[in-house]
Amino acid sequence: MFITLIVGWAADSNGETEQMKVTEVDTVFVGNSLTEGGDWNRLLGQSGLINQGVSGDTHRDILARIEYVPEARRYFILVGINDLSMGFSKEMIVDGIRRIVEALQSRSPSAVFYLQSVLPVNESMFGFFPFSNRDIAELNVLIERLAREIPAAEYLDIRPGFQNEKGELAAGLAVDGLHLSPAGYEVWADAIRHLFAAASTEGG
Repeated sequence: MFITLIVGWAADSNGETEQMKVTEVDTVFVGNSLTEGGDWNRLLGQSGLINQGVSGDTHRDILARIEYVPEARRYFILVGINDLSMGFSKEMIVDGIRRIVEALQSRSPSAVFYLQSVLPVNESMFGFFPFSNRDIAELNVLIERLAREIPAAEYLDIRPGFQNEKGELAAGLAVDGLHLSPAGYEVWADAIRHLFAAASTEGG
């Protein structure tokens, strides 16, 4: 059983900050605004899933707040799109993901890490990206390779359900060519739902 864990800070009625705590964490989602926008408990028919997505985060931002990511049995990690926007090389991004896993693993040594593929974008909707879908595809190859190098990690390629015939993010699944619509989150949930069904079976 997991002990009580610090996951963030909040102000009380007197304006003083106090530690927010949660107990017995099973699953934590870690990432940027794409992760943050998902109501994972509702989407997956679960309770107690922790959403640690923060808008604008890169691997460096996640590492900077890693102590506030709770210990858990498993982690779903999606990071990379903001990193590409900020000019980080693909190798630096993957090294950052490796360090995220190592930092979490040091506190949750039995955890499983699901490294999710970075989603494609739709430039015609968004206007301009300082990277291409080819860059995203190349980054995903490296993320998949990283997952094979880490015994406790598994690569989840969630892209197929999001791509149109050109390999872009399908317009019906996005609000602006990058961020997902409600339909987009349903596609994401469908891509990982089997992992929660399996966990429920194992649990009895």
